[in-house]
Amino acid sequence: MRNREAEVQEKIRAIRKRLEEGLKVLPTHDHLKDLPVEFEPVDYRTLLIHFSGAVFFSEGDVVAIREILGGTRSYEITHDQDQQVRLSFTVTME
Repeated sequence: MRNREAEVQEKIRAIRKRLEEGLKVLPTHDHLKDLPVEFEPVDYRTLLIHFSGAVFFSEGDVVAIREILGGTRSYEITHDQDQQVRLSFTVTME
């Protein structure tokens, strides 16, 4: 079991690094760099990635993040009562 958990954490680190490096080269998406990002493993193959903040997410933001991440199966934009917006991606960990 520990090997699987370590493997998942390694995959998350690789995805986090790919996301950070990808956002660095996209100057039109600078506002995304400072947002809190949460990585939530669902199982050993699926990861939810959540961006949140009091911001507007454009269609271009979604496309850019999907291209950086690759393997995104879906995304969802939700709003809460505190005017916070959450952009979530479901990603397959390979």
